[in-house]
Amino acid sequence: MSIIYSSIFILFLSIKISTSTSLVAPPDVYSAIIHNKQNSPISCNIAWSVPQGDAVESGLITIEKYQKYDTDEKIIPMGSWQARGIIKEIHCGDLVLQAPFDGVSSPKTNWDFYVYPNEIVSGRSHSHTHNY
Repeated sequence: MSIIYSSIFILFLSIKISTSTSLVAPPDVYSAIIHNKQNSPISCNIAWSVPQGDAVESGLITIEKYQKYDTDEKIIPMGSWQARGIIKEIHCGDLVLQAPFDGVSSPKTNWDFYVYPNEIVSGRSHSHTHNY
């Protein structure tokens, strides 16, 4: 009888261990849509991290007033496979927003960022209102 109880205990213990160590998807952003919510053009660049540990930066991007810019993913050749670059920072003028980004809880593509005169805001369908 103690063998049955021991077996049941080991079964419950292994289920508990396997569910507590399950993998969680990283909150990575692979591409973005940057919305200029200002009344003037802005210049931005984006920094991606890559598997080799170095950062890759985009060139300077100019986004006209009240317009948006869609970034492409950075695909990095790794010999027999390819990796995706992960957006780590967005710089627009003197403003900087660094990962982890608000609202991102799993891998995302085409994530929205809104550039206001005093901040960059992360989030889908963002209804941020300012009185500037």
